[in-house]
Amino acid sequence: MDEQEIALSLGFTGERIVPGAPDCEPTFAQKMFQEHVARYAFAAQLAADADVLDVGCGVGYGSQWLGKAGARSVLGFDISADAIDHARMNYFHPAVSFKVQDATAIEPGDGYDLVTCFELIEHIEEQEHVLDLIKGALREGGVLAISTPRPLDDIRTHFHVHEMSFEELYGLLKARFLYVEPYFQVNCFTSLVGRERPEKLERLVPVSERIDIDHADYFIFLASDSPMDGRAAIQPLLTMNDDAYVLTLEKDVGVLRQAENDHIARIADLEQEKQALAQSAEQGQAISALIQEVSVLRSSVGAFSEMAGREPALSAVQQELAALRGSLSAMADARAELDSVRRSLLETQQRTAEVEHERYRAQAQRDDAEREAASLRLEHARLAADLDAVRRALVEQGAQLAAAQTEVHAQRTDAARLPEAMARTGALESEINALRYRVEYAEATLTRFRRSFSWSITRPLRWVWRTSRKITGRSQPR
Repeated sequence: MDEQEIALSLGFTGERIVPGAPDCEPTFAQKMFQEHVARYAFAAQLAADADVLDVGCGVGYGSQWLGKAGARSVLGFDISADAIDHARMNYFHPAVSFKVQDATAIEPGDGYDLVTCFELIEHIEEQEHVLDLIKGALREGGVLAISTPRPLDDIRTHFHVHEMSFEELYGLLKARFLYVEPYFQVNCFTSLVGRERPEKLERLVPVSERIDIDHADYFIFLASDSPMDGRAAIQPLLTMNDDAYVLTLEKDVGVLRQAENDHIARIADLEQEKQALAQSAEQGQAISALIQEVSVLRSSVGAFSEMAGREPALSAVQQELAALRGSLSAMADARAELDSVRRSLLETQQRTAEVEHERYRAQAQRDDAEREAASLRLEHARLAADLDAVRRALVEQGAQLAAAQTEVHAQRTDAARLPEAMARTGALESEINALRYRVEYAEATLTRFRRSFSWSITRPLRWVWRTSRKITGRSQPR
C-alpha cells in the first residue's frame, strides 16, 4: 500500500470529520470541516508562543492549525490509534506531536498555557473528572477553550453519552475556574462582495435575527483562574466556504420532490389496482356463489330429468333448466376473464418489481460513480498541489541559478583584473622597499653624525644660537 492509499484509508465514521474521506459526500465533509476549523481558528488567537494541549484531536487538522498560529508546542491526543496514524501522516508540523491516549489519563502538572477540548466532553461519561484533570494540567494563568453542541429533544447521535446544556457546562466550569467567559457558534449562510479574497472583514451586515446565543449550534467557553481582560483581544471570527453544500441540498431537494411525486403517482396507480383487485375479489366471490348454486341446480336438474321422463307436466322446469345452463356458461366465461385479469396483474407486479430492482441497481451504480468521481477529484487536487510545489521549486532553483551565474560572472571579472592588480602590487612593494632602504640609510647617517666629534664640539654653539633667536624673537614664525 503506497502513501496515498494509507492517507485515504481512514473512513468517515458518521461523527469524526476526516477531510478527503472517500466514503463521505465531499460538500457535506467540507461544511462540517468549516464548522470544526472555526473553533480552532477562534482558539488560535491565544496560541502564539504557548504550549498547547489538544484534547481529543481527532485526525489532527486542528492541532496543525494551532501550530501554524505560532504555538511554541502542541500535543494532540486521541483514543483512536487509526486517527493518530492519520494525523501523523497528513498533518505534520514541526511544533506539533501526536499520541494515543484516553482523556481520563491526562497527567497533572504538565504545564500547558492553553488546552483545547472541542466536541469531546459529550462523548465521555466521566465529564467532571476530565475537567479536573484539565484544570490540573494548566499552568498558572492558563486558559481552557471548550465547546459542546446545543442539546436537542432527542440525542443527536449514538456516539454522544450525555449532551450538556449551556447552564450545566457553565456551572461545571464556574465550580473549577474563577473566570468563565461564554461564546457561541452559529452556522451562517454568507454572501461576499469585494475585489479579492479578504483576510479580514471590517464590516458585517446581519440580515437575520437568529444569530445570537439563543439560536447557537454550539456553546464555547474560555475558562481560567486569571482575568482575561489583559490578554490579546478575542475577536469574533467568521469562516467562509463556497455554496456547493447549499447547491447540493437544493439539488437533493429537487430529487426528493421528484421522487415524492413519483411515489404519489405510484400510490395512485396502486390504489387503482387495489380497487380493481377488490372488484375482482367481489366477482370471484360472486362466481364462487354461482358455482355452488350451479352445483345445487345440477343436482336438481338430474332429479328434474328423471321426473321429466315420467311427468310431462315438468316441461316448464326443463325450460328453466336450459336458462340456468346458459347462466352457467356465462359465469364460466366470467371466471376465465377473472383468471386473465389475475394473470395480467401478476405480470404487472413482476414487471414493477423488475423496474424497481433496475432502479436500485442504477442508483448503486450512480453512487459508485459519484464515489469514484470524488476520489478522482481528490487525486486531481493532490496532483495539482504537487505540481504547484514542483513549479515553486523550479522557480526557486531558477532564482538560485541566476544568482550563482551572477556570482560566477563577478568572480570571472575579478579574476581578469587579478594580473594587473598583482603587477601594481609588485611595483608598490618595490617602491616601498626602496623608500624603506632610503629611510634606514638616512637614520644610520644621522646616528653616525650625532655620534661624531664635530657634533659634540659644536653643541654649545648651537645652544647659544637657539637662545639668541628666542631672545631676539627671531624664532617666532612669520
